Amino acid sequence: MKTLFLTSSFLGTSEKFVKEIEPKLKRKCVTFVDTASKVEEYTKYVDDARKWFLENDYNLTELDFSVEKKDKIIKILEATDLLYISGGNSFFLLQEIEKKDSKEVISEKISRGMIYVGESAGAIISAQDIEYSALMDDQSKAQNLKSTAALGLISKYIVPHFDEIPFVESAQAIVDKYTDLDLLLMDNHTAVLYQDDEINILE
Repeated sequence: MKTLFLTSSFLGTSEKFVKEIEPKLKRKCVTFVDTASKVEEYTKYVDDARKWFLENDYNLTELDFSVEKKDKIIKILEATDLLYISGGNSFFLLQEIEKKDSKEVISEKISRGMIYVGESAGAIISAQDIEYSALMDDQSKAQNLKSTAALGLISKYIVPHFDEIPFVESAQAIVDKYTDLDLLLMDNHTAVLYQDDEINILE
């Protein structure tokens, strides 16, 4: 069963996570990926999420796709029940996952029951392609990205931080330009629970 919890702000939707995801966990363990934030100046949201997991008694394993070798990444993912991928730059995140040939590993693990939690950039890469997010993220921070084809976990295209400062203009620009895409708009207090091919908007 494929289970995704997608959000603009993990801290802003943590109560929904507790209600919808925690009951599905056999153990309170999380693999914590902060790769997307490595090229960003502001990273408080990563610290906040890490602190939340630790304060709520989760056993936390850190994973940075830009640092770890491929065999170590596969080993960590194979032992993971819950994968959290933070916000930051979606293009850099995808580039580093792609460089380690990890897209298929992540998708295969999700199909076998690993729960995927994506915050902002982590939610964006769940789509089929992330080209649209160039209006929100700086694509030049991923000079070695070969393709914007993403994880392809859902058919919709997440637009995080909709109507939220400082993303008001960039999020609206995506809506205005990409009228051909099935966009899903989320503010910082909305989450998407994707389960058994059904999308539930948690407001």
